[in-house]
Amino acid sequence: MATIKNLLQLLELKGAKVYSDGGPLQAIDAFSFRHGATPVVFLNVHRSAERLRFDLAHELGHLVMHGESLNVESGKEKEQAANDFASSFLMPRSDVIGAIRGNNLMLEDVLMLKRCWRVSPMALKLRAHRLGVISDWTYSTLAKQLSMAGFRRGDPGSDLRPESSSLLTQVMSDMRGRSQAFAELS
Repeated sequence: MATIKNLLQLLELKGAKVYSDGGPLQAIDAFSFRHGATPVVFLNVHRSAERLRFDLAHELGHLVMHGESLNVESGKEKEQAANDFASSFLMPRSDVIGAIRGNNLMLEDVLMLKRCWRVSPMALKLRAHRLGVISDWTYSTLAKQLSMAGFRRGDPGSDLRPESSSLLTQVMSDMRGRSQAFAELS
């Protein structure tokens, strides 16, 4: 099972600018657009590391499939397509099918497997169901159990650290090497 270790760094490597904000946009999980040829993504930092990863993959989906400008109209179909893209990108079909044997997936299994793909258990449960790997009954049972455990709103007990920018680290290291202050950037 191969997983993308740091999606944020991968996007930066491919030329995307990724910013995070915890200020006035708290009601928005994430959004993206193109500024000229440069993809730009804003993430809400008030989310778990697992959900930030999914948000980043979701926005990548928008950029790949719909992202021509900031004025792109949203819609249920586009949101579902971006969710499907993120699920497929982070949890490849063959990996999920190979990791989940039978329809009796238990809560403990979901909590263990979520670490493989570094996603929320809610996303993993939905992906397994959409792939037909788990039954409607198992899906419903897991949904109730995960909700009761607090996973509908977040990822309690997660030890996954949010992905970090390699670009910012490189800039700061370069500045230290030149004995420059942050204020000298321009």
